[in-house]
Amino acid sequence: MSVQKFRVVGRGENLSANGAIIAYAGWGADATLEAQVELEISDKLRSPRIQAEFRGITQTYWESLHRLASRPASETYPVNNVIKVFQHLVNVVYDSPSLVPNPNRSPIVIPFRFALPRRHLPPSFYSVSGVIDYFIKVTLTYSEGFSLLKKTKELVIPVQIFMPDSAKLQMIATPNQLTHEGNDVADRIYYTLTIPKLIVYIGDAVEVNLVILSTPVGTRLRKIHITLNPIVAYQNNDRVANRATFPRPMAEIVQGFDLLPIGNDGGAEPLRQQYFLDVDAEIAPCTFESPLISSKTFLRLEMTLDNSEVPNIVKEIPIIVLPRLTTDAASVNEGIMTSSPKIHKKENLFDTPFFQPSSLVNADSGNGRSGSPVVAAVDIPLPPRIGSSKTSQPAPRNSYEQPSNSQTSRRASEAITSAPLTFSPTLQHGNMIPTEADHILDFVPPPDYTPLSEFVKEDDHGSVTPKTSRIDLNGGGSLRSGGQIVVLEGSHDSWGVEQVAQWVLDIGGTQDVADRFVENAIDGTVLISLSPDDLKNELGVKQLGIRKKMELAIAKMKETEE
Repeated sequence: MSVQKFRVVGRGENLSANGAIIAYAGWGADATLEAQVELEISDKLRSPRIQAEFRGITQTYWESLHRLASRPASETYPVNNVIKVFQHLVNVVYDSPSLVPNPNRSPIVIPFRFALPRRHLPPSFYSVSGVIDYFIKVTLTYSEGFSLLKKTKELVIPVQIFMPDSAKLQMIATPNQLTHEGNDVADRIYYTLTIPKLIVYIGDAVEVNLVILSTPVGTRLRKIHITLNPIVAYQNNDRVANRATFPRPMAEIVQGFDLLPIGNDGGAEPLRQQYFLDVDAEIAPCTFESPLISSKTFLRLEMTLDNSEVPNIVKEIPIIVLPRLTTDAASVNEGIMTSSPKIHKKENLFDTPFFQPSSLVNADSGNGRSGSPVVAAVDIPLPPRIGSSKTSQPAPRNSYEQPSNSQTSRRASEAITSAPLTFSPTLQHGNMIPTEADHILDFVPPPDYTPLSEFVKEDDHGSVTPKTSRIDLNGGGSLRSGGQIVVLEGSHDSWGVEQVAQWVLDIGGTQDVADRFVENAIDGTVLISLSPDDLKNELGVKQLGIRKKMELAIAKMKETEE
């Protein structure tokens, strides 16, 4: 046999200390993936050709049509998988009439590289119910001696994609404060809510500043309940999404009160509280979007009075969770920083009971995007800190070993070594039943991976600063989980086709649905005339929840026009 050795290894920054091929890419950043083919041959090869392919795939695993797999597949537990290829690059590495051995029989090294896309590169991710996977497939074809038969050898080597530190720094530096004032109505708690940072690193804390101005006449405040809830959603071929339910919140604070009346005649002074909810590294998945899998975190606030077991106020607010920095922030200078964020050391983010592969671990995954949610800080004198219990960070561990064979094993079979996730049916805002006591903050997922350049603007002098936006949480604007704020100005019948398409995305519709609105020239005037049948049959809004949201929004538009 002429080919004695055939292998592929990373080069430079794409080779980790333990031999893995890695890349810090996506999120609007320029990046390359460099590797090399190493060949040891004993005789001359005729017509050798080497082709390299880079692929990104996402898979979800299902035990039935609408039920996620809760453990790895086995003979007694068959699992169906849904696969989507979202990246495919091809590079002809070598093509020559012949290739002869080196005189000293040392390996022949043939380098190659891929220019990775700036967008559509979610981080590598592994769980028992789905994976986001990247790999390089290298194919060698050749002939030997006088034979006309072509021989083929293949190698498939996994690649791990991580979020670049420059993207994390840019996102964390963007203004992302939320300020919200509740409705001052007779039957609701009147309050203000400020969250200084909606974008945080794993291991940090989400700060919540709450001022309760008054309770309804004749009622008393009984309880404040705040949780930080991770949700990972998986989608099948029918576009049905199921969400993994974690056994406990990422962080939780329950504060009871001795039936305290606030405001009005005879009530106590406004109650000012400050809470810190730790982004627990043992549970917290980073925020990201991909074709079949998305990961989000929500802060849920409930306030309950003494006259009902049902919370009087319920709010859910998306929180962007980023992986920790892997390098000193001072070494990352993209010319976009307005302040220096807190520096973090590298930690293993998925060393958890829920994301714990035996041989492949995502140690640095993160979300697709973030921009600038709201802003108008309220100056609040605050009492001593109330915080959730802090869980110590797990020690980093060597989490990757380069496979020696040429075939990739099924990652789902390796992905979980401890207790499986439990699952519940999809609800509008996660696995928590909304109440009618108060509206829940509407949010929609962003379109896939907006480049980071969209979140900054350049002034006349060439300097770059973050874009800022404002949102009214009582209506008019919508908060995307990616962090951008979209406020459509003017009356609804003045909207153009593109504004209506953006409205479709903001309310939770897919890009395909938005495209159908554009194809059918749906502007603001046509929009408010659409019937439920039009939405379902003509425009293809098949998801009941999204369609109902559209119907309610259109009805509200009609009311405002009248």
